[in-house]
Amino acid sequence: MKKKNKSSGAKREPGLFRRLEALYRRMELAYASCAEEAGLSCADCPTNCCTSFFQHHTYVEWSYLWRGLLELPDHRRREIVRLAEDYMGEAGSALALNAVPKAMCPLNSDSLCTLYSYRMMICRMHGTRNVLTMPDGRRRFFPGCARFVSLPCTADPSFSNRQEGGRVVSRDTPDDACPSLDRTPFYAELAALEREFLTRAASPLTRVNLTLAEMILLGPPALR
Repeated sequence: MKKKNKSSGAKREPGLFRRLEALYRRMELAYASCAEEAGLSCADCPTNCCTSFFQHHTYVEWSYLWRGLLELPDHRRREIVRLAEDYMGEAGSALALNAVPKAMCPLNSDSLCTLYSYRMMICRMHGTRNVLTMPDGRRRFFPGCARFVSLPCTADPSFSNRQEGGRVVSRDTPDDACPSLDRTPFYAELAALEREFLTRAASPLTRVNLTLAEMILLGPPALR
């Protein structure tokens, strides 16, 4: 694990954070609409999405997450750091065996997110079937969570045939009976916020590819 960053990037850019919050709200509305149309509900689901292995890729979301962490009482934040350390140990053991980690997110508390208002984009968008249009025009389809792919609309053969190892990549895949959430405009807006956030960096930064636990243990991202 790298040395913890010392400067508190989480205290910067209140105006930019307000725009990030507005983007998150639009994500939530789009997600809710897609889930309702498809008939997706998380109620009584046997799978806990907080054990999904996600890596995150933006400094602005990392900093915003730490804004939430810094609002917690010291004792609660220390407990989350301890849970993040436990997560890294469990995830590291799984990765050493070439297995996908199923460790519980360190922010999960009694099946609820401690920093629900500060949770990252992928935590907000995971579940429904979604599509992303790449810069070269290709469309990448992701079939959704285990509960989504069990919905009646996914019985359509054209949907089932497009699933390949949990995701679908196709240039000309037609739409089917199941609604899809288009992530493209949300990704584009988040990328613009990330570029603006990084204009304050004293030098080019390496690409973010970290689990939430790593972001907790490293501390707020330092731009200078």
